[in-house]
Amino acid sequence: MKKTLLLCLIMLSFTIPSIVHAERNIAPQEDSTQQEKYKRDKQLRDKQQHDQQGRDKQLRDKQLRDKQQRDQQGRDKQLRDKQLRDKQQRDQQGRDKQLRDKQLRDKQQRDHQGRDHQERDKHQPQKWQQNHRPHGEHHNWSHPTYRHKIWQRTDHRTRGEMPFKWHQKFDHYSPHYHMEPIYGHEWNDRFPGLHLFRWQDRRGEGFWYRNQRIVDAMMFYDDSDELVSIGFVHDGIFVMLRDDEECYENNESFFLSWWNRNGGITIRL
Repeated sequence: MKKTLLLCLIMLSFTIPSIVHAERNIAPQEDSTQQEKYKRDKQLRDKQQHDQQGRDKQLRDKQLRDKQQRDQQGRDKQLRDKQLRDKQQRDQQGRDKQLRDKQLRDKQQRDHQGRDHQERDKHQPQKWQQNHRPHGEHHNWSHPTYRHKIWQRTDHRTRGEMPFKWHQKFDHYSPHYHMEPIYGHEWNDRFPGLHLFRWQDRRGEGFWYRNQRIVDAMMFYDDSDELVSIGFVHDGIFVMLRDDEECYENNESFFLSWWNRNGGITIRL
């Protein structure tokens, strides 16, 4: 028994140094593995951080480019809008100048026609001359032309408000109306002492006469540029409304032919 115990102690004394030596060999190996793992983790974190910084920089660069592009688009739009406004303003100024020039030419032509009438009247004392209309009274319709048998008196059947008021000045009309002067001896001979204008209502409202909406007519002004009569075609007959509340019809083919050539318009109920 003693021998056995002694033998075990001897064997243990040889075994302990081997175990200690093995443990000493294992410890450095574990330290090296941990260091390598830490180094790999750090490299991975550094790479992730570098990649994130790159993505952040790309995002900032893109946001900056987008902002610069929006700013440039805004400046381009402002420039285009300004150019468009300037062009519209120039066009409107051009149209206004054309209208003023046309009105001036028309007035000069009317003045010239009036002087011609006055000159002819001076050399023809027997010729009828228009009397000056006192304020509040109607136009002088005593000229023989307006008393000719071709003018047939009829009843006055307008409905609703008229687009003009009697004795209203020529330059007091709505911008929705188109006014164009009419010249020609055939008209002057039929309406002596009056100045004729073609009138069209662009809105299509006009006025009613015997179940027809009249949007295309003639306006007759005296030498004082005051409205004294309205003429239009109704059922193939020329109708003339006057400021003395009289209404006359004339069935001359001249009126209907002229109206057809120049695109006269009426609207029937």
